[in-house]
Amino acid sequence: MGSVNPRTPGLRKPPIVIEPLKVSVDTPATLIFIHGYNFVASQFNCNPPNHLSVAHNIHQSPLLQHVKVVIPEALPNVHKSMDKNTWYNIATPIPAPGERQDADKQIEFGRSGRNEEDMNVTMDYFEELIESEMASGTPARRIVFMGDSQGASILTLFVLTRALASELGAVISYAGFPATPLQSVFRMQRENGLEGRWAKELRLFLLHGKDDVFVPLEVFRAWRTLLESFKDRGQGIAYLEWQIVDGMKHSLVAALWPPVQNILQDVVPNIESEEREKLRLYDIGVCYNLRRKFQISVSR
Repeated sequence: MGSVNPRTPGLRKPPIVIEPLKVSVDTPATLIFIHGYNFVASQFNCNPPNHLSVAHNIHQSPLLQHVKVVIPEALPNVHKSMDKNTWYNIATPIPAPGERQDADKQIEFGRSGRNEEDMNVTMDYFEELIESEMASGTPARRIVFMGDSQGASILTLFVLTRALASELGAVISYAGFPATPLQSVFRMQRENGLEGRWAKELRLFLLHGKDDVFVPLEVFRAWRTLLESFKDRGQGIAYLEWQIVDGMKHSLVAALWPPVQNILQDVVPNIESEEREKLRLYDIGVCYNLRRKFQISVSR
C-alpha cells in the first residue's frame, strides 16, 4: 500500500475557532489568523496571557470583544527535519534571509523553488474560509485576514491573484516578503481571469519590525514599492498603509498587538458599542447641564 501524500488537502485539520466574548447580531466580525512557516495553529491559542495567544490579545480591547477569531491549520512540511506545518513548501528546510545590498534587484516577487501548486491549494482554502464565514452571516467586508511571516507572504499573493480577496475588509501583513516570482503573479492573474482594475475596498496593512534581520528594511521597502504599483493599477488593493514597529525583529511579540488592535477597531468597529458610548456621553452631558442649570437657579 502506497504512502499518503502529507500535502493532501483532505488531511488538513479543521481550524481553531474562538467565539467572540460578546456576540454582535448586527455587526459580526471575524479575524482569520494565518501562522508562519513551521508552526501549528494550536501555538497561537495557548494559555493567556502571552504574546502568541491571538484571541486573548484581540479581546483585550473592550472595542473588539465582538470579533470571532479563526486560526486555520497549514499542511505538513515535506522536509522531515521540519516537524510542523507550512502554507507552501520551499526548496530548503530553512529559508534564506534577505540581503540588504541591492534589495530592489532581489525583489522579483520571490525566488526559485517555491511551490505554486501548494500556493494555489492554500489560496483555494482561504476562499473556502471566507465563504464559510459569509454563509454564517458575516459580510466579507467584516472579515480581516492577518498573516505572520510566510502567512503574510501567501496572503499578499492571495490579494493579488484572487478576486474574492478584494471583497475583504482588510489584510494585515506582519514580517511579510514576496512569495513567488513576479511573472508567476501575472500568470496566476491571467489563469483566474483577472484583467484591468478589480480593486474594491480592501485595505492592505504592512507592519514590519524595525530590527528584522530576516527580512531587512531595505527588502521590505522594495517590496512595498512593488505592492504600491499593483495598488496604483487597481489590482486587488484599494488602500495600502504601512508601519515600522520599533523594537521588533521577525518574530511575533507583544509590541505588535496595539497597532493590530487599532487597525481592527477602524476596519471592523462594534457599531453597537459605539452607539451605546455616544448615548452614554450624551446622557452625561444632559445630566451635567441640568445640574449646572439647577445650581444657577438656586444661587439666584
